[in-house]
Amino acid sequence: HTAYRRQRQMCIRDRLKANDLENTMKLIGQIKKGDENFNKISYYKAIVSLRKKQYDEAEDYIEKALKTHPQAETFDLAGGIYGTQARHANIFSKLGYAKKSKKYLLMAHEAEPTNVDYMAGLIQFNTMAPGVAGGDSDAIEPLLKLMEKYDKPKAIALRVEFLIEEEDQETALKYLEKEIRENPTNLYLVFIKGSLLSSMQQNDEAVAEYKKIIDNETLNKSDTNAKYSALYQIGRLASIEKKWLEEGRNAFVKFIDHEPIDGTPPKNWAHYRLGIIYKAQEQISLAQQSFTNACLLYTSPSPR
Repeated sequence: HTAYRRQRQMCIRDRLKANDLENTMKLIGQIKKGDENFNKISYYKAIVSLRKKQYDEAEDYIEKALKTHPQAETFDLAGGIYGTQARHANIFSKLGYAKKSKKYLLMAHEAEPTNVDYMAGLIQFNTMAPGVAGGDSDAIEPLLKLMEKYDKPKAIALRVEFLIEEEDQETALKYLEKEIRENPTNLYLVFIKGSLLSSMQQNDEAVAEYKKIIDNETLNKSDTNAKYSALYQIGRLASIEKKWLEEGRNAFVKFIDHEPIDGTPPKNWAHYRLGIIYKAQEQISLAQQSFTNACLLYTSPSPR
């Protein structure tokens, strides 16, 4: 029975990773009192509600989860949910939600001080939140230096985000280019550079960076996320610019054929944007099939 319960927990995590919310809820419904995951039911339901953008429901579940499963992962999720509520709340509620968000992000970091994801949550809060809501730009640099000890590429990415938030894209690009020169085999940094160039509307240059990743023949396991993210971005830019259409089509086909990878966009949007490319190529039947596939796999309401 213990092995079965652990297998079910792994299945829940796998379904969440694939953003398969319907089957996630079915698996959660199978958890019985006495199971080691019983106390995590509200935690899992909060994740599902957050992904469905049912923010009030997510808040209800996370408040229960904080009582039944008061662990670092719950504190971190609470920080994210309250932060999301702060962004969507009226002016009278924003401040209260923001303070609760910071409180729980700090609790997550204090519970597991070497966890880079929890460091990232605090850095992003301090980057985005105004001072009156608890944002503290002076706290960012110490957190980034701490993160560099455990995951330097992620620290570099967050430093770039901070510079962009400060409206200093050129400095961000120069900093990133320096880091790439010093770490030439780190393809994640190349992906960040491509994304930065794309945000600066330098899409030809962005596609050239993404191609460096997918053309690299020495990819290791840690580069997989960068590779499939780059494939998606080449296809996305092709569908927007109506350029590089054949390359964009091939990129999306490879992306769709691969198993879902945590951190990459959902496949329904790959099918949708592939349909746009087929339509631009006047392959109407293929476009219709891609749009149908996008509808069948619909999970994310926000275009990527």
